Amino acid sequence: MDLQIELDAAIFDDGSLIGPDEQNVVAENFGEYVRVTQDWYQGVIDALHAGRSVEEAFSAIEQFLAEIVRHLRSGRPPGRENPLERWKHQAAADVARWRRKYPEPEIPKLLDQHIRLEPFVIHRRQAK
Repeated sequence: MDLQIELDAAIFDDGSLIGPDEQNVVAENFGEYVRVTQDWYQGVIDALHAGRSVEEAFSAIEQFLAEIVRHLRSGRPPGRENPLERWKHQAAADVARWRRKYPEPEIPKLLDQHIRLEPFVIHRRQAK
């Protein structure tokens, strides 16, 4: 049995993109996902720096996700046709999942030390 994988593009930690991505779909989608993920983390970090508890700092994300669940259970999907909303949903779920991986007392330090909030700029790597 053979396994074959094709990649349209790959984006590296430094923002460089290799691959055709001829319609710029990979770059645009991943860039939007990173931006909304950083927005969620920024809100959490700002709340923690303002003296809120970890639970309070993540409450906006938990409320957002609970609203999505309510919409899904009622048979009214919450704007999934809009790609920007899709990434907002995905990013919120990923940030909430990140929170559950760590003990609550460690979260503020981990956020300050490991979460990148500077804009993530995607650029095409020049062929050598």
